[in-house]
Amino acid sequence: MDEGAVTVTSKRVVFTGSTRTREWVYSRLVSADVHGDQVLLHVSNWQRVSGLSLGPSTDEFVAFLQIAMLIGEQGLAEASRVVAQEVKEHLEKRP
Repeated sequence: MDEGAVTVTSKRVVFTGSTRTREWVYSRLVSADVHGDQVLLHVSNWQRVSGLSLGPSTDEFVAFLQIAMLIGEQGLAEASRVVAQEVKEHLEKRP
């Protein structure tokens, strides 16, 4: 187990730890599974699953990951439109 910083971009997630660096490129990402405070990232060319233990920041990380992947796949303008629509629907449904 290592400790370090996680960077989320529109193309990849990078973990920079004290003993190793790990990169998950979205074009090779098969799935991301959340188990409590851990996010397991399944990559097509890796035999083993790897992931991040994020503690109380897990929900925020997953939200950033979803938005970053949306930007990478559809571009900033379309991602902004989708997020704005989701916010609008959320505000309309809340009590």
